[in-house]
Amino acid sequence: MTVITAVQKGNEISIACDTQTTSSDLRYKVTAAYRANSNKLLTYGDNILGHSGSNAIKQILEALFREDSDAPALASRDEIFQWLLAIQPELKETYLIKPSGDSKNQPVESNQVSIALVVNPHGIFSLNGYREVNEFLKFWAIGSGQHFALGAMQAVYDLDFSAAQIAEAGVLAATEFCPYSAKPVQVKTIQRAQISEERSGSKAVAKKAASPQKTAAKKVTAKKATAKKAASQATPAKKATAKKAAAKKTTTKKTAAKQTIRKGAIR
Repeated sequence: MTVITAVQKGNEISIACDTQTTSSDLRYKVTAAYRANSNKLLTYGDNILGHSGSNAIKQILEALFREDSDAPALASRDEIFQWLLAIQPELKETYLIKPSGDSKNQPVESNQVSIALVVNPHGIFSLNGYREVNEFLKFWAIGSGQHFALGAMQAVYDLDFSAAQIAEAGVLAATEFCPYSAKPVQVKTIQRAQISEERSGSKAVAKKAASPQKTAAKKVTAKKATAKKAASQATPAKKATAKKAAAKKTTTKKTAAKQTIRKGAIR
């Protein structure tokens, strides 16, 4: 139970969240005044992720992000999808998530991430446990206070407010009316990348990184290409060396033959 908002406007993208934790059985709440780890925004490379759902899953994501120093750019829907596929085995084997659930109502194996918002220089993306990824052009919100936040952000988006102010307004509206959200509000802002070719129709200036799986494949291919190149470069040298050795051997034989003839003539 929470509220997380994300807004992109002008050259900025902001993400904001409340800081209240509510027990799974809804019997009690814990605010930031009592809970040290009330921050719901996780940093992963150039990405900031806001998670709504189980704290156990949030802690798994924290550990996963700490261990993975080579964070992908997550610059598109497809790249986030490929990343979610790539980490699924580790989520099961290392972090012991239980992906089975109710097989009748579960279309694919879940990673148990109920829902999350990801912001990075390339935009705003939402993802869920079934690896469904969506991209948002202006703003979005998740969590129990979602509807209040969306209404507030819609009301002020076209006014003279920054991305951070709009994101904060959404969270404040939720903390006012949603019983599962509370102040203080946390806000983070990053700079937007230049708009890519498929959006603007102009020449692309930001090169998107490949997915984790494709990157690994490219690394293997690059190693093979390097080895092949080295082998091809070494071949002429080897041939030249062999030719030189053969010539030297022939010369030696001729010299020996001449010496033999001379000895016979002397005798």
